[in-house]
Amino acid sequence: MNNGKPISRKTNKTKLLIVDDSSNNRTAISYWLSEENYEILHAVDGASALKIIEAFKPDIILLDYNLPGMDGIEVCQKIRSNPNLPFIPIVMMSSYAPEANVMALEQGADEFIVMPVMPTELKSRLRAMLRLKQTISESIELMKENKKLQELDKIKSNFISKVSHELRTPLQSVLGYTDILLEGLQGELNYPQKLMVKQIRESGDQLLSLIS
Repeated sequence: MNNGKPISRKTNKTKLLIVDDSSNNRTAISYWLSEENYEILHAVDGASALKIIEAFKPDIILLDYNLPGMDGIEVCQKIRSNPNLPFIPIVMMSSYAPEANVMALEQGADEFIVMPVMPTELKSRLRAMLRLKQTISESIELMKENKKLQELDKIKSNFISKVSHELRTPLQSVLGYTDILLEGLQGELNYPQKLMVKQIRESGDQLLSLIS
């Protein structure tokens, strides 16, 4: 029973953050992407964008180059310098500033769009960036798994080395005493005794070979 409360359902939508001080731009982009599988978040300036990013960790960011106060470049730099954030593709947008694309890409943006942009082009660029994110995420997971395997292999090697040493030491003593008995240094053995000591020696050699 839910006592009349709405049931919360998790969605698998891609979280997209639009950072733009123009409500017209945010509305237009949201409308173009309304039929796509996006959960769209909005920020009107850099400071609020950084708070949203910290709290919700969006999957992709559309970032205006010309923001009031903290501009898009500074926002991009702060995102990239934050070690607590996963890799988030950043698509920088600008309607002017010819050299903005070069500066944006140098400061950590992954794509640059000159506004106005066609809806089909915007959708394609976003899909390409999400494919990049997926590839990078998979690579990071593989690196983590490889590191775990390396650590496990090191533990296994240390364990084998320790066990081998602990077994080899008493076994060497057993083999040494069988040699003393076979050579008659503690008195001659009768025939059945020699056979039994030889069997002990052979079994000991097999065990030593296995340990080695």
